[in-house]
Amino acid sequence: MKSKNRLARDRSFKPAANARQRSVRRDKLPRKPWRNLLAVTLTQIVCFSIWGLLSPLLPLVMGTLTLSIWQVSVLASIPVLTCAIGRLFVGLLADRWGGKTVMVPVLLTMPFAAFALGTVMESPGYSALMITGALLGVAGASFSAASVFVSGWFAPDKQGTALGLFGMCNGGVAVSTFFLPVLVARLGATWAVWMFGILSAVAALGFCFLAEDAPSDKPQRPLAASFRPLKAPMTYVLSLLYAQTFGGFLVLTVYSPLLLKEAFGFLPAAAGLVTAVIILLATFVRPIGGYLSDRFGSRPVLTVVFSGLLSCAIMMVSQNVTVFLSGAFAAAILFGLGNGAVFKLIPQSFPQEVGAVTGIVAAVGVLGGFFPPLFLGYLKELLGSFAGGFYLMFLFSACCLVVVLRTVSKNPASRRHG
Repeated sequence: MKSKNRLARDRSFKPAANARQRSVRRDKLPRKPWRNLLAVTLTQIVCFSIWGLLSPLLPLVMGTLTLSIWQVSVLASIPVLTCAIGRLFVGLLADRWGGKTVMVPVLLTMPFAAFALGTVMESPGYSALMITGALLGVAGASFSAASVFVSGWFAPDKQGTALGLFGMCNGGVAVSTFFLPVLVARLGATWAVWMFGILSAVAALGFCFLAEDAPSDKPQRPLAASFRPLKAPMTYVLSLLYAQTFGGFLVLTVYSPLLLKEAFGFLPAAAGLVTAVIILLATFVRPIGGYLSDRFGSRPVLTVVFSGLLSCAIMMVSQNVTVFLSGAFAAAILFGLGNGAVFKLIPQSFPQEVGAVTGIVAAVGVLGGFFPPLFLGYLKELLGSFAGGFYLMFLFSACCLVVVLRTVSKNPASRRHG
């Protein structure tokens, strides 16, 4: 009888214990998404800094090698191209196996790419620079898997803000753009690049041990299911919009050091500082674009963005440096707002295929930053001016504005699957 009473008492305590455990889990869960968001954002800042290592070195390379503007434009675009291709595959794989699982092997390529570039800078050659530039682009490809990683931790009504905050990792390009010339002046090109390689190794290992995928009870999706968004018109709408917002950001990031030197006579350090300001402006307003889209919908945000870019393009045609920089700074802010707004639309429109759609949209967005530098370099050699590229920016922005008004829903909560 006593043993039965003791058993009953033991059972009576179990619900309270379980309640305490559930309470602890509820207390801990709200912190986990933000902790993992911080971990992946810091890691991606390093990824973007590795991805952007080659561009600040181009003025130095031009002083060592006899290169045309076209050849330098190709060098600047190579990391962009490999990043675009990589993002397609990385996004598809992340949908199937999870963001962290796919990110880790990609992250481990960063130190190898940085140390390879540093070694090449001891005696630069054009072909070697192209190969190492292609390796640097792999670091940027991890962004697709990282977006899947972030989306898994947040509810749909918070994903715009979370992805906007995560999108601040773009600022990693500013880190390499600003600090690399400073380190080159003090340590030389090789050791300056190797310092970034050491940082990338620390970041990759830190993410491996500290980050974790969001818990999910969803069955593993067949790989063929990840290709379904290719049939949805909304995929191509988002790709077009991101090609202008992120592609335009990339053009300013990759090409500004060379453009400021050639068009306005800026020294490399001054050009790097201006480029870093452009990058930081776009980076810090990106969460605002996501937040405004959570609150009011992406349509009004994108309408303001593309309308404003029309004016910015006209200002950037000017030969007056003050007018040009005013247009460039305003464009950076609008690009950042637009990036946040477009990324809000991805999980809203394709909640089951975030990785696949992110891979497609991010790849096209990167390609939006691949072709304009080539076009700018070609026009510079042909006509002696960069102005034609900014006229193209005007036409593309006008096209995007029409697409937004015709296709993006006025209802912030609506889901469109094409």
